[in-house]
Amino acid sequence: MNNTGNTSQNNLQVFSWNSLPEVLKSILPQNYSYLIENFNELPSYRTTESFIIPQFELDVFVDIDNEEKAREWFMAFESKSKTTMPKTKRYEFKGKHVLFCEMRHCIHSDKVKKKQGSREINRQQSSWLRNTNCTSTIHLRLERWRIELSHPLEVNIKFTHNHVIISAESLSFRRVNEKVRERFLELFKDGHSPASAMYTHEDELYLSAADEQELLLLLADRASNPDYDYIFNLFRQYRQDSLGDRNGSAMFRRLAEVVNDYNNSGKGRAILQEYDSRSGKAFILCVVTGLMSRVHEKILQSSEICYMDASASFEPLNTSITLLYTSCAVGALPFGLFITSDELEITLEKALNLLKSILPQHSFYGRGAQLGPKIFLTDDSSAERNALELCWPESIRLLCTFHVLQAFWRWLHNSKHYINKADREPIMQKMKEILYAPSDLEMHKYYCEFKQRFYGQYSISSITQTL
Repeated sequence: MNNTGNTSQNNLQVFSWNSLPEVLKSILPQNYSYLIENFNELPSYRTTESFIIPQFELDVFVDIDNEEKAREWFMAFESKSKTTMPKTKRYEFKGKHVLFCEMRHCIHSDKVKKKQGSREINRQQSSWLRNTNCTSTIHLRLERWRIELSHPLEVNIKFTHNHVIISAESLSFRRVNEKVRERFLELFKDGHSPASAMYTHEDELYLSAADEQELLLLLADRASNPDYDYIFNLFRQYRQDSLGDRNGSAMFRRLAEVVNDYNNSGKGRAILQEYDSRSGKAFILCVVTGLMSRVHEKILQSSEICYMDASASFEPLNTSITLLYTSCAVGALPFGLFITSDELEITLEKALNLLKSILPQHSFYGRGAQLGPKIFLTDDSSAERNALELCWPESIRLLCTFHVLQAFWRWLHNSKHYINKADREPIMQKMKEILYAPSDLEMHKYYCEFKQRFYGQYSISSITQTL
């Protein structure tokens, strides 16, 4: 950096942003004035792709008198110039004469690679890709004795990039803008996951872009459109700060508040049992929404049949989501769900009893929560079927045809039953005819045909026990 201690700023011309040369307007932030001490235009750099990169050296003073504003100016500089320049050297001062001093290099410099590569092993490949031995630097210095001057902050810029600045590859290394970061935190607070927050933000970029060219720049620039890894890590930190550890007390306190707010909203009802490993209490959350309540009241089929289906592995805690629903002319309609930390019979029984406690008075089309629907249709889960028998003993429990055929198919392919490969498909086909028979008479007919064909070869009693 040039020693300008004896240089009088009175001899330098003040430039507003509008009066700057065009090449400087593309990199220097607006809303500041500048004293240019030295501006040296260098020969342009031609890339291997024949792109022309303007190069120059600039020594300038800016009307900034404290460290905070100096950092704000630099962030505006990065945003304006579409460059990323990490700090490579911070000066330590024994005295008080220097308030702020930093040296920064372009992120495509080998100095940045050497500084970050040792502590970011998982990013070594990325560091290698971005290293073009770029020599572009910026040096900022604020000295105490200059505070009384009109333009105290001294800035030296060596704008000698050897790569295309506005390209998808270069823009992918940019720092995420602070306003963009805050926007993602707002989306997380509103209940978005990392994926839904990313899609929502991209939709906002589409709506904000004035034309296709601006949209492409916004989408390629990591400063405005972060990559998924950044979003996921930000969400993980947000979740840690707001909810604490998974299954921790802070998480359950927050969930209890959400359940209480939901019950007071009039949109439905929910009930929670907190997880406690010491006492063996499973996590249970039951929900009956306003829509579910209306299904109970207005859909006749809710008194006749209830389908019960459980799914898991949707999130890191591997909780199980069990949905209760019925069917009508418009398709499947829900009338209750619960989330549990396991699928043990005792847990499902407790969950069903908790669900019964928040069902509406007109549940199951007036049959009531204690009586339940006439029929339950489930998959091949003894825990589910036993829990249903304990909670709704007067209801009939049936196994759906898919799981009947699935169990029979597995039985046929079990080598210990010695079913010939050539016979497996005919046996399965005949089994389908029996299962889908429209009347008792036809079912008996198909069953007799089944016995006549396979009675001599296999034990019919052992086959029928799989039903």
